[in-house]
Amino acid sequence: MKTTLIIILLSIAVFLMGCTANQSSTTQTIVLMDVTDKFLSRPVATDILNLYGFNQNIYNGGIFQLSDLTKVSFNAMQEVKVAKVNQWLSNQFQRQKEIDTFRTGISTIISQAELAPTGENNSSIYYPVANALNELAQSPADKKYALIYSDLMEHTPQISFYNKNTLKEVKEEPDVIKALLESQVQLQSVQGITIYLLYEPTNSLQDEEFKIVSKFYSDFFESKGATVIVAPNIQM
Repeated sequence: MKTTLIIILLSIAVFLMGCTANQSSTTQTIVLMDVTDKFLSRPVATDILNLYGFNQNIYNGGIFQLSDLTKVSFNAMQEVKVAKVNQWLSNQFQRQKEIDTFRTGISTIISQAELAPTGENNSSIYYPVANALNELAQSPADKKYALIYSDLMEHTPQISFYNKNTLKEVKEEPDVIKALLESQVQLQSVQGITIYLLYEPTNSLQDEEFKIVSKFYSDFFESKGATVIVAPNIQM
């Protein structure tokens, strides 16, 4: 009887440990950094790392991706990742090394991105953003973030938000602009994704333009199921 009780208690203990281990999660973050202007907000590694919750649970997994927004629609994506692990089947010291390597990888990617030349005549915003969001929507990650560092001012041969008439349409007839953009690429459901629109205007004209364009994109993305936060930097 005593042996049976010990076995039962051990089984319960193993079950409880398994439940605790299952609390770890995977967070995926895509950073899209506009390099078409010299005076835009830029990602900060320490702010981004807070999204992964490693201070609370080093057994969480993480995926970090970064791509530039430029005058063209297709740009290389850099990536670093660390898989989530079972707390009871891993070595804590080894795990800390893996997390440190992941953190260093994020810092390195951001530092290298900062060295990229800035300032372009054109800005392709919607096409690469929509493609990135569609890809993120297919990810099995538990938490998903898209951090868009941009004034969102589309300026391509197809459409330019710098045109006063177009910007007026963005404000007063958003469905027309939405249809035009989605003729390039259809934005799928982005349910479960938190999207940050990150920009800090430096003058009243930029401020007014960003109010219009950020509201357009906020409404657009929210209609597809996303949670949208408009801010000059990441707010936790």
